[in-house]
Amino acid sequence: SLLGFGFASDSGSAAQVHASNIQFSQGGIRARVSSPWGEGILSSPLLGRFNLSNLLAVFSVLCLQGVTMDKALAVIASLETAPGRMQRYSGPALPLVVVDFAHTPDALLWRHCASFARAELSVYLVVVVSVIAANVQKWQRLLSA
Repeated sequence: SLLGFGFASDSGSAAQVHASNIQFSQGGIRARVSSPWGEGILSSPLLGRFNLSNLLAVFSVLCLQGVTMDKALAVIASLETAPGRMQRYSGPALPLVVVDFAHTPDALLWRHCASFARAELSVYLVVVVSVIAANVQKWQRLLSA
């Protein structure tokens, strides 16, 4: 089966599964999902627009495989990030710290973490770069530019 998914705000989108009323917060993602299986609320502790896109794909595959919409949304709510990939550390009255391991200088510049922090949460962003010796020259060129 071929099934499209995306965001209701994407112009010209003919996606059968789409998210609307999207809310990003330090606690994760919340959005209304409309699909051939009905409508429901997607909630996830994951961070960022790219993760919402991934979650819509997961939702679509689960439902195509016969999982009920309610069960698919419950599974999505329980998913956790892989260690080091948009991994959240925070607590009451503490700042949000997100760890995202970038393998290349391009990944650091293009990483969804930066756009997530600026656009979706409107927070102050501090980037800490740790470089292993084998890649020092490549990273030095990037950071000095």
